[in-house]
Amino acid sequence: AHMERYWGNDARWKAATSEQREGQLASRFGGFGGGRAAAEAGARQAEAAAEEFKALLVESGLSGSALWWDVRGVLEQDPRCKAVAAAERERIFKVFVDEATRRAARAEGEANARAEAERRAEAAGREARDRQQKAAYSDALAAYRALLAEVVRDVAEGPPAWRTLQPRLAKDTQKRLQALNNERDAEELARLHCVELMERARLGFVAMLVEQLGALVPGGPATGPRLAPAPVATLPPPLREFSAADALLNTDVRWNRMPVDLRDREWRLQVDSLLYGSQHTR
Repeated sequence: AHMERYWGNDARWKAATSEQREGQLASRFGGFGGGRAAAEAGARQAEAAAEEFKALLVESGLSGSALWWDVRGVLEQDPRCKAVAAAERERIFKVFVDEATRRAARAEGEANARAEAERRAEAAGREARDRQQKAAYSDALAAYRALLAEVVRDVAEGPPAWRTLQPRLAKDTQKRLQALNNERDAEELARLHCVELMERARLGFVAMLVEQLGALVPGGPATGPRLAPAPVATLPPPLREFSAADALLNTDVRWNRMPVDLRDREWRLQVDSLLYGSQHTR
């Protein structure tokens, strides 16, 4: 059976009878205890030759895409190939190539799986770092805004320039400016903080004027265009002169929070609105 496996396709094997085969094997491998022993010895020799041929294929570095007819000429020059029955060489070669193809596919699949696992791990790591950085920056931002509220409480003298504000912020013992670690953002946030304070001051100033001066308007504040307002000369001084309004209202915190250089203009706008129902220059 062993010899049939290796030489069964050989025409010379097929042409001989069982007795002839055993006789030839016995004469070739005498001393093995008869035909069966000789056959077994021949089979072992054939198996050893096949293993040597496989080693040759490994050494040749053949890939799964190799074709027998392309490499046969080179391989058959090696004694390890010649030792294998001609009919067996191509079969062994094809089995080897199929196994090489499967090994390469497995290796490629494993490599792809490892690469994908590494990619996902790196992506997860980046996302975690991004979340941590965003959370840390959000905390630093909130702390810096609290610092601005502590240092810049009003803009009565006008918003401070960044070059003068920055050293004051840098003195903070909690290092909230330094923790933000972004000069451009720090300056922009300071500007926006001052803008917000300016708007709050303006709205408070307007509410105060309506409240305090509205009561002085003859006939009450205009609710729409007033075609025949009272003559200016007859109006109470705070409605005619800014200095009189200043003297009347300068004890109110809302008056003092408004930047000095903007008070006169806003007073005029609001007095016109109270008197005439629209803002215009008298």
